[in-house]
Amino acid sequence: MGFDLETVAAKLEISELETRYTWAIDENRVERLEDIFAEDARLTMTPGDLDRRGRDEVLAWYHEYCHNWGWRNRRHYLANVQVEVDGDQARCRAYFLLTYEVHDKSRIGWGNYEDRFERRDGRWWLLEKNISSAGPVTLEKGWAGLTLPQSGEDWR
Repeated sequence: MGFDLETVAAKLEISELETRYTWAIDENRVERLEDIFAEDARLTMTPGDLDRRGRDEVLAWYHEYCHNWGWRNRRHYLANVQVEVDGDQARCRAYFLLTYEVHDKSRIGWGNYEDRFERRDGRWWLLEKNISSAGPVTLEKGWAGLTLPQSGEDWR
């Protein structure tokens, strides 16, 4: 499978946006998400039935998550990042692993991102962030028996 230079550049830019997203959250720098999420962005998460629309509403949720939940030493890790580009539209899926501490307990969470991006005025923006999360659990409990649904879309 070959790629043209424009497609490769788009894949790299989108992968970079996903990475900048995780660093912004882990460093509690919600303001850095302003340069990642599109003005008309949408954030969904299951379980939890989270559905926020518009950059302001999305960033307000991240502000609460980063500053009010009491989670410390948060670290997100991305794996198996897959980006598909179709003109000015793209989608990206990845596994994430999250480690953190709360109430002096080590915790771990994991799940999938299935995100949509759109190129506007020559640069890519995160249009939809869809998080499917399993856990989080304490390390003592572990993750045996917890599963995530498979992707609902065809990823070849």
